[in-house]
Amino acid sequence: MKKNNLIVLKTTHPLFWEGEGFKLNTVYRCLTPIETESDSYLINGFWFTQAEFDLYFEFAYDRVIRDWKSLGLVKEDVTDSLKAITFKEFKERMDIHTYGKQINNLRIGYIGIPKENFYKFYPMVNANKQIQLKEMYSMYQYVLEGNMYYLDGGWIQFGTFGIPIPYIHK
Repeated sequence: MKKNNLIVLKTTHPLFWEGEGFKLNTVYRCLTPIETESDSYLINGFWFTQAEFDLYFEFAYDRVIRDWKSLGLVKEDVTDSLKAITFKEFKERMDIHTYGKQINNLRIGYIGIPKENFYKFYPMVNANKQIQLKEMYSMYQYVLEGNMYYLDGGWIQFGTFGIPIPYIHK
């Protein structure tokens, strides 16, 4: 999924549009005016003009990169291109929590500042901690390159809230 196909609300409160609610810190699929061959954005089945889009939404990729820059997860080189931090730096910043028994446990990685910008990484494989950490780093690199697959699938989530108590495996 391209970086301009997922959007999030940029407001500080939910948006209600024609009876439908848009939640904070939730990604929504979006078709841009080029893809819809019109002058509007198609978001979650609703049409938004450019002015409405600019008022209520931003691309999820832009928000993630802005947050990751503030968290020190992204470096910019001389040419202003984005560069990933090293695996060692990523590992030092990641807070891994293990849920469940030893055989079928679940690990979730957390990076960020609760109540400001907080990211959760849900590895797709059930393996040892090192393998799962490498997968989380791979997911991070994938998003940094502009592919939004892991955000769209819920494998990377963000918000201003803390560590969740329940976990529903997809």
